[in-house]
Amino acid sequence: MSERHHRFVLCIVALVLALMLMAKSRGIFRWEDTPALFLPEGTPPSGTVTIRIDGNVVNPGIYQYRHADDTITVMKMTVAGHGAHGAQASFLNHCVNSGDVVWVTRNKGNLLEIEKKSMSTSEKMILGIPLEPSKMTFEDWVKLPGIGPATAERIIEDRQNNGDIFCLEELERVPGIGKAKIRQVKKFFKN
Repeated sequence: MSERHHRFVLCIVALVLALMLMAKSRGIFRWEDTPALFLPEGTPPSGTVTIRIDGNVVNPGIYQYRHADDTITVMKMTVAGHGAHGAQASFLNHCVNSGDVVWVTRNKGNLLEIEKKSMSTSEKMILGIPLEPSKMTFEDWVKLPGIGPATAERIIEDRQNNGDIFCLEELERVPGIGKAKIRQVKKFFKN
């Protein structure tokens, strides 16, 4: 490729990028119609499933969609040349919830193996996925604003002595937690 031809190609690429930026700033493209990863309200819309697909996939990442049946569609987009089939597909449609990680590997026969894991508490907080107080560990509690190691330890002890915490208001039984602290962390939990 000659230097003149190379410059021509670069000018065309720069022109296309400039036109795209101008179009975006003038609202020609409707970017707001695309699903947002970080929502202004901090929580995904009702009926939305947010999962992360990782492992031996072509397009790993966080996917947000509206219907549980779309899990297979998302898997087909991320796994090149192989869709999720049979029992695995049934497993995905019935067992994948917001905050799950679908981990894909290939075994020696080049068949897909799908494992379900859970996102970290920090990742769920960033994505606006509600936390479940009965499943949280000490490490999870200390990631919340206003909850330090001593308070987290008291929450864990209280849960061991009195049973799981199913609604956030039950945290008031823990010494050092009042209505103000519950208001501070409420946005990270289901209402």
